[in-house]
Amino acid sequence: MLAWRDERGEYMDEGFVIMQIGNRELDELYDSAIAPAIEEAGLRPRRVDKHNRGGLLQSEIVEFIQDASIIVADLTNERPNCYLEVGYAMGVARASRMILTARADHKADRPGREVDSPKIHFDLAGYDILFWEADSLPAFKRKLVQRIQRRLNITLAEHLETATLAGPDDEGNAFARNHYRWVRAKQSKARGQLVEDGHEAFVEFTLVPIRHILSLGLPELLDAARTAQLSQFGFPIGTVFEHPEMRPYPDPEGIESQQRVKTGSRLFDYWALRRNGDFYSLRSLVEDLTDPSIVFFDETVRRAQMLLDYAARLYECIGLPQNESVAIELRYGSIGDRVLSSCSPARSLMRPYRIRSDSAHARLLEEWSSISSHIPELVTTLAGGILEQFDLFPLEKAVVKSLLIA
Repeated sequence: MLAWRDERGEYMDEGFVIMQIGNRELDELYDSAIAPAIEEAGLRPRRVDKHNRGGLLQSEIVEFIQDASIIVADLTNERPNCYLEVGYAMGVARASRMILTARADHKADRPGREVDSPKIHFDLAGYDILFWEADSLPAFKRKLVQRIQRRLNITLAEHLETATLAGPDDEGNAFARNHYRWVRAKQSKARGQLVEDGHEAFVEFTLVPIRHILSLGLPELLDAARTAQLSQFGFPIGTVFEHPEMRPYPDPEGIESQQRVKTGSRLFDYWALRRNGDFYSLRSLVEDLTDPSIVFFDETVRRAQMLLDYAARLYECIGLPQNESVAIELRYGSIGDRVLSSCSPARSLMRPYRIRSDSAHARLLEEWSSISSHIPELVTTLAGGILEQFDLFPLEKAVVKSLLIA
């Protein structure tokens, strides 16, 4: 795996560039537009002549293609090796990660084009190719950034699923290695303490920025957590207490907090925030204070809204770029054979909806800056993904809107 580490040792994703080597015009294209666009999208640009590690050239190209999150292939000047590498990338199912570019005079249908002038070969002529002109590289760079971000979004679900299913020894994906280790470590710690405190059932909240482009100091992290706190929920996540015995405390990769709140019987609440913006929280169920055989469907809707509202506030406070997508997950555990109920007698259900499995989870991927403007739809998706696992409970949009907290 060729994923690289930054100065903090975090794994980062790469963008591999296929193009003619040793051409002055194309070197300028790489230095002025392609490499900066890849960096702006949160990746590290790699080109085989600049980043060869001394191995066999063709073997290293194969590794770059297999491991890159994005491949930018410039077809200018009809170089056979470039077409060969593009063909290989398509053959190993990397087409969704590939962006094709070429100089504007390579358009086969360009008016006035001479028959023998360079062109895009027939096999690739039908692809969506981004063309550039030497005197308009800044405009080309902006378009390339947008296209890279769109292509990254196509692979987000694949990355998230890999991270979710990967084991701690998985070496096949930088994203999986980085996030599995931290999230699973926090899960193990929090679940163990939950059980020690006499609880079984729990709800988890997880937020993961897809690309690692942040590394905040602990004081900055604490300030962001403090500012991101929600006030409209009775039992909000990520609460920062100021009492010396209840304040968040540092750990090697960020800050974390653990509270045991007495309300009749104890409630357990744990959260952790990582330097790169990862957030994890686990808490016992308030349902268990009244009836440990139920899950409130309306409380599930509010938990989904709370997680989404918190994500929008947190990443604004942290300063995450607005086009950054965040993996958002809501998960219940140890709830086997529970039935749905309601916090309010006015919202009683006509029949019992039961869950047969021991857990239920739902996830979505969304640019954090767009969350606030799509709360009803996102809450319906996230909460509905949980509730449908209770005998296909139908969560209607009108019900969601009636439950949303302003």
